[in-house]
Amino acid sequence: MIVGIGLEMVKIDPIDAWLAGDGGAFDDVFAPDEITYAEGKRRSGEHLAGRWAAKLAFLKATSLTQAQVGPLSQIEIIRHPSGKPELRLAPAVLQLLEPIGSPTLHLTLSHSGELAVAMVVAEKRKEPTDEAL
Repeated sequence: MIVGIGLEMVKIDPIDAWLAGDGGAFDDVFAPDEITYAEGKRRSGEHLAGRWAAKLAFLKATSLTQAQVGPLSQIEIIRHPSGKPELRLAPAVLQLLEPIGSPTLHLTLSHSGELAVAMVVAEKRKEPTDEAL
């Protein structure tokens, strides 16, 4: 059962400008591995914009606030060996999901032109029924 859907778009240009500047406050938004991953890409701004969009989409899908979660770097976007993006959450964030049944989270990212977009679907895990036992 779907318990939440989050969709977010982020403009890439402000991220590019941020990168061209001093890049201050990156530690509060991106985990070190996310920054390293993006720095290895030709258009690092679009990769970071996609990850920022994913973090905000996660908040929407789970009805959590940034005040509850704390630094967005506690929500990390990683790549599965297949290339699929996945969410890796700090233990404190995982605890916040317990009241909604610690849902399975599905993530997709895209970027084109001046925008990066992310969608997160939170799906409640099926409980085993007596009939299935």
